[in-house]
Amino acid sequence: MILLIFLIVLELALFALAVNWIWHSMHITEGPFIYSRPYIIRWVCEHLQIKDGEKFCELGCGGAEILARLAKRFPQASFTGLEKNIIPFWIAKLRTAKLPNVTIKKINIYKDDWGQYDWFYCFLLVPQMVHIEKKFLAEAKPTATLLSYIFPFPNHKPYKTEAPHKEILYYYQTIR
Repeated sequence: MILLIFLIVLELALFALAVNWIWHSMHITEGPFIYSRPYIIRWVCEHLQIKDGEKFCELGCGGAEILARLAKRFPQASFTGLEKNIIPFWIAKLRTAKLPNVTIKKINIYKDDWGQYDWFYCFLLVPQMVHIEKKFLAEAKPTATLLSYIFPFPNHKPYKTEAPHKEILYYYQTIR
């Protein structure tokens, strides 16, 4: 009987945690936990050319699917995932636990130092792109590249676009 009560309380607690996480993930400065489509992940991992020693950052890494694949393909580069929400953070930590060239940080993406990275990838919503654009142009290395899936910067034109499966990937570089 005690075990049954414990399981019911545990289930209610997990439900409350999930509702709380969903509610907070819809806040304007965050995006919901939505994966990039598998064929986009595959395409990005096949087409990016990351050099040895370069640093790649996924903004709002979710479950770290792209990071895990890229880290295996480019073992001499380093990969960082920034994730604020606890559930995707732990999924990312577990997925990349055996990859020595991957670091997952539980942090607001706007509080990290973007000047250390050579590459960025994001799949965030329109409200975040205003802030991403501003921070990228102000802090990223002059040679850094940001790849945005579906959502463009509001004010800065990409230097290149590609449309695998008719879904647009926007490439940006800092201009200084």
